[in-house]
Amino acid sequence: MKAEKLLLIIALVFFNLGLMAQVEITYYDSLWKKTDKEHASTSVERNYDGTAYHYKSYNLLKKYLTNKYSYADSGNSKPIGYFVRYNQNGTIADSAFYLSNHKKLYAYHYYENGKLKAEYHYNAEKDSENVIGYNEDGSEIKGNFIYEKEATFPGSMEGWKKHLYRHLNANVPVINRAPDGKYTVYLRFIVDKDGSLSNIEALNRVGYGMEKEAIRVLKLSPNWEPAVQFNRAVKAYRKQPITFVVQ
Repeated sequence: MKAEKLLLIIALVFFNLGLMAQVEITYYDSLWKKTDKEHASTSVERNYDGTAYHYKSYNLLKKYLTNKYSYADSGNSKPIGYFVRYNQNGTIADSAFYLSNHKKLYAYHYYENGKLKAEYHYNAEKDSENVIGYNEDGSEIKGNFIYEKEATFPGSMEGWKKHLYRHLNANVPVINRAPDGKYTVYLRFIVDKDGSLSNIEALNRVGYGMEKEAIRVLKLSPNWEPAVQFNRAVKAYRKQPITFVVQ
C-alpha cells in the first residue's frame, strides 16, 4: 500500500513538472503585433503550473529580461502574485504583489538611479489605499499626487455617449442584414502623451461591417485625456467597446 502511495506521489510530481515544462513562446513586433522570431522585438514565454499562468518577457533587441508576472486566468484579467519590471541593467524598475482576489496589495516604483519614486499600499481591513510619491532627491511630493489615471475620452462617459450619438451609424448591421441581437466590437488603440490616437484595431470579429464602422467612429474622436502615472502624462494602450443592437 505504501509503495502504491509512493508511486502516486511520484506520478503527480512528474505530472506537475511536465506542466511547468510546457513553455509557449510568442513573438511581437515593436507595435505589439504577433510576428515571427526573425522580425520580433519582444518575446513572451508562458507556462501553466495547474493554478496560474506565469510569464516572462524579453527585449530581443537589447537582450534583457523586461518583465515577470502571473495571471490566474488565460485571458490575463486576474493578476496574482508578484509582478516585476526590470531595467536594462537588471535592476528593478517596478514591483507589485497581487492577492488571491486579484487586488493589488502593494507596489514600489524606482527612478533609474535606484531611489524610490512612489509606493502604494492597500489596507484590506479598512478597504483603503495609501500612495506616496517622491522626488529624485528622496523628498516626499506634497499636494496632489496622481499615482495612476487611465486615459479617458473628454467628458468621460457622457462625452463618449454624445460622440456616439453624433457619429455612429447604428444602421450599419441592419443594412448588412445582421440577425437580431446585441453585438459588441472591442477596439484597442494607443493614446499618446498629447492625447492623439494611433494603431486602432478591432480585437474581435462580429462581421456585417461593424468593425469598420466602430474604427471609423473612433478615428473621428477628438484627442483623449492621456493616461497619467506619477504626475506625468504617459503613452498607454486603451480598450474601448462599441455596441450595436439589431432588433
